[in-house]
Amino acid sequence: TGVPKAILTGEAHLVADAERIIEEMGIRADDIQLAAIPLSHSYGIGNLLMPLLLQGTSMVLRDAFVPKQLMLDARAFHARVFPGVPYMFGYFAANPPPEGWPACLQLVISAGAPLEAHVSQAFREQFGIKIHSFYGASEAGGIAYDAGDTATPAGSVGTPMTGVTIVVRPDEDAPPGSGRVFLKSTSVAFGYAAADNEDDCPFQEGGYLTGDFGHLDASGRLILTGRVSTAVNVAGRKVHPAEVERVLRSMDGIDDVCVLAAPDVRRGQQILACIVSRRQPTVLEVRRFCAAHLAPHKIPRAIVFLPSLPTTSRGKTDRTHLIALALKQLEEDVT
Repeated sequence: TGVPKAILTGEAHLVADAERIIEEMGIRADDIQLAAIPLSHSYGIGNLLMPLLLQGTSMVLRDAFVPKQLMLDARAFHARVFPGVPYMFGYFAANPPPEGWPACLQLVISAGAPLEAHVSQAFREQFGIKIHSFYGASEAGGIAYDAGDTATPAGSVGTPMTGVTIVVRPDEDAPPGSGRVFLKSTSVAFGYAAADNEDDCPFQEGGYLTGDFGHLDASGRLILTGRVSTAVNVAGRKVHPAEVERVLRSMDGIDDVCVLAAPDVRRGQQILACIVSRRQPTVLEVRRFCAAHLAPHKIPRAIVFLPSLPTTSRGKTDRTHLIALALKQLEEDVT
């Protein structure tokens, strides 16, 4: 997503964020958490390190996500809280532990990447446990949280956390009915250590302008609809990958999908759909399905089928690796 930036965050910001997380999520001092996410990232700092420092909440720390070991740890230490990323929950839904889900592990939180509805639904059907979506940013701490026990609409990340004010600002590049998410809270950082362009700085008016598009529904839930930086320019017409991904995920047999921009000699960029599917539909079937739901310029011109989507250590789709894999496969298909 670009060159890494150092964020100037003060002690008061970290404490305010942690207190908000502890209160909203109901993390107790006597809880034991499973630490399968990196402690060096803001998610791990806010949900694991700060509760430990502020109220002594213990954690079971491992070097990496090892599903079998995580289940053993949960039972051995009677862990109640598991902050994870969507990949982890997708894995467990597809590969249920032989002994079942540990009865003690009741508070399950997902952040770091979008939690797709089919993953949340499959996990709940398998284990009877709701995954609670959590939305935040390194620059601003926790923003929204889904504390309820009922299913939520696709793209929902819950309601604004206590003390967080969200405003959806108009943006001409946003998908229809959406805008750019702006927020204010006591956990918004001072800014970046070195800001190259002050005019384009997201720290504005005492708040933070995220790189996400979204809207607030009638129930006050924040629905994310795409990213600012991911729009694909197809012959001068912008296409938001999230819109194409939503359509493809509604197609029977599609397990996962990521839509990217790929080079195109005539159009500058083209829509590339990377699909994971057990049913293995044909390229023609995929295009016909898209044609029934999307404008012609939004239909993927390049489609590749992969056994899985590569992910980073944070559980996000590794787009750099994915585009390399996809382009290589397209070249092989041509030859």
